Amino acid sequence: MNELLKQGYLYVMDADIQRYFDTIPHEKLMSRVKEKIIDGKILDLIEQFLKANIFDGLKHWEPEEGTPQGGIISPLLANIYLDPFDHKMTEAGFEIVRYADDFLIMCKSKESAKRALRKTRRWMKANGLKLHPEKTRIVDMTEKCEYFEFLGYHFERTRNTHRIKRWPRKQSLKKCKDAIRKKTRRSNKDSIEDIIAYLRPNLLGWYQYFKHSTVYAMRGIDEFTRRRLRSIIAKYNRKKGSHRMIDTRKYNKAYFTDLGFFSLEEAWKLEFQSLRSKH
Repeated sequence: MNELLKQGYLYVMDADIQRYFDTIPHEKLMSRVKEKIIDGKILDLIEQFLKANIFDGLKHWEPEEGTPQGGIISPLLANIYLDPFDHKMTEAGFEIVRYADDFLIMCKSKESAKRALRKTRRWMKANGLKLHPEKTRIVDMTEKCEYFEFLGYHFERTRNTHRIKRWPRKQSLKKCKDAIRKKTRRSNKDSIEDIIAYLRPNLLGWYQYFKHSTVYAMRGIDEFTRRRLRSIIAKYNRKKGSHRMIDTRKYNKAYFTDLGFFSLEEAWKLEFQSLRSKH
């Protein structure tokens, strides 16, 4: 997607399908599944999955549309149902980026983006779906400070340059910090080395997904995590108050690195330098 932006696809149809997983028509869905699967037992199993009773207190009913929220094959069925839409838009000359029900259509002009929106609405209506009226919009990325969000990332045209930068959206940052908070409570009785080891999978996984962000996002998570660790050290040392009451010169980056701390910023710099050397 970033390559498309660089190539001038700066008009983005940012779409949201209203209640997608709840409104997929079963009959049309099974018709598309049968185009890909011929095993009768598998088809029967999928139908049973779709028609499994829904219980709400003492009430229960058999659904006539939608796939179970959180169901193990719901994302796969969602992809199968929207597969013809992908081909339709590609054949019309549009660049589409989609993951399950989240998708963007990238265009080089506002007129093209408007045409994509009209075609999308027609296809959705014909297939029993509806675009969310408030969450679907055309984004003009030639305008300063304009932005869109997709799969956890925030894409924005900066105020003082013509570059489009990306960083984790606020909800993604909050989710990461919440996970760190759970493992760095001041009541934690584990050693700092153990806590750092517990944190490593979270930090490494988060980095692998968001490493395409700016370095400032990486640095922010590092600084937040080190503050949490210093706060625990202050508790260990029977000192009250925030981490500022301990010697930050002693408990610096190098101190935590020696204990095995995974620094997102350092990992980002190493990877960035490696990519630059290859080019």
